Amino acid sequence: MSRPHTSIQSRLVISLTTAIIALFGISTVGLYFFMRNAFYEQADKNLIRVAEDFMHETARTPDGGLECEFHELNIGEFQKGNYEGQAYYELRDHQGKPLIQSASLTGGEDLPHHPVAVGTFKTEALMLNGEIPGRVIYTSFLLKLEERVHEKREETSTPATLTPTEKAFADSYDENDPQNRVYLAIAEAPTELLRTLIILDSTLLVTGIILAITTFLLVRKIVLSTFRPLIEIAQITEQMGPDNLNTPLPEEQVPLELLPLITRFNQFIKRLDEAISRERRFSIDLAHEIRSPVAEIRSLMEVAADSVGNAHAEDPFNTYQRGAEISKRMSKIIEVITVIHQDNTEAIQFVSESSSIESILEHSIEALDSPTQTRIQFEKNEPKFKNIETDSDLLRAVIDNLLMNAAAHSPAHSKILISSQANGFTIKNTTTDLKESDLSLLTKAFWQKDSARTEADCFGLGLTLVTVYLRLLRGRIDHSLKDGELTTKVLLPSKHNTDDSSLES
Repeated sequence: MSRPHTSIQSRLVISLTTAIIALFGISTVGLYFFMRNAFYEQADKNLIRVAEDFMHETARTPDGGLECEFHELNIGEFQKGNYEGQAYYELRDHQGKPLIQSASLTGGEDLPHHPVAVGTFKTEALMLNGEIPGRVIYTSFLLKLEERVHEKREETSTPATLTPTEKAFADSYDENDPQNRVYLAIAEAPTELLRTLIILDSTLLVTGIILAITTFLLVRKIVLSTFRPLIEIAQITEQMGPDNLNTPLPEEQVPLELLPLITRFNQFIKRLDEAISRERRFSIDLAHEIRSPVAEIRSLMEVAADSVGNAHAEDPFNTYQRGAEISKRMSKIIEVITVIHQDNTEAIQFVSESSSIESILEHSIEALDSPTQTRIQFEKNEPKFKNIETDSDLLRAVIDNLLMNAAAHSPAHSKILISSQANGFTIKNTTTDLKESDLSLLTKAFWQKDSARTEADCFGLGLTLVTVYLRLLRGRIDHSLKDGELTTKVLLPSKHNTDDSSLES
């Protein structure tokens, strides 16, 4: 099963957008956790400072009790109430039994107990009152003797103010006794911190959505702009056909990676256009050249058919012989045109034979239609050398083309003058639309003086073939125009001509 076609443009837009959003997402998550850790680290530092203050203000009294000035300060956030920034603390003895609790814990709640080493701090997240996200710090320390006991014990100028019991306790007090170790837990609900994290979350989420939409639109615009040369190339190639292959793909302002491909494509299209033009020209030339032989065969067959049963009819042998000659000439024309369009004129097999120009002219005139024959005036000059060595089939094709052009491009009922010479002939006909400057264009393929005319026998096509035929026959054609009369002169080499090389064009 073949895979469905996919659009490179769509794939690029989706891939680039997804990649950018993924990178942004990874960066955003990293930034979020970095900021979150920084906020919690700062909150933990604040808790540690509070714990240090608590530890500094807590000591053992001479009577074995506990003195905590921090507890007596009645700090607002540790009071009972349900307001933002609620905080909690709890002090436990060495056995983990509660000694002091903040007012905010009155009600049976206890902070979790985690024994930690003396002088170390451990922080963690927990749910305060079962519903409030908070942070808690655990530590432990050794209770020192109350500071005022030290002061009284060291006084020498005044009588000692300590009772014997207090003095005995102070003297025997060992701070390093494990029983003097206490555990402190301080927690708070960082409402402001949580609000900041919520704002950060919302900001990053909204920024991500906006970035995703903006990225998609921007990437789509960039990809469309990048693919515009390809789209234009696709539109041009879509409009290409056998009749308009001469329009190359643009090579300016295209991506450098596409330039070799476009250059080679243009070269291929050029060769293809040349091949199609060559084939089209071959078909047109062939159709143009075999019209006369086909018309001759048709006329010959019609005459033969009409004379069936007629006692005075022409001998059938003559009909067959003329048909064979026409077919032979047609085959020669097809062969020559084929080889010409293959650009291999060396392969043409010329049949050089003694030929009479006058005879060939007469046969060509006889093949014309009756109205055209009545317009022709043939002047025979009785040349000294009546025959020349040439290929009579090609020469007949030359004469047929020139006579058809003369008839087609001269006023109706005007005379066409033909005169033969030793090694050539001349055709004169009246023309009303040619100028001296047009003579060099007569043999240009498909050139037309009147662009409104589209007949296949217009000036250019036939004369172009005539020029090619004469080059193969080592002949020459000249055109001259005087007082509205076009003179076409054809010269051919002969075995009696000592300067045949001058005839080559």
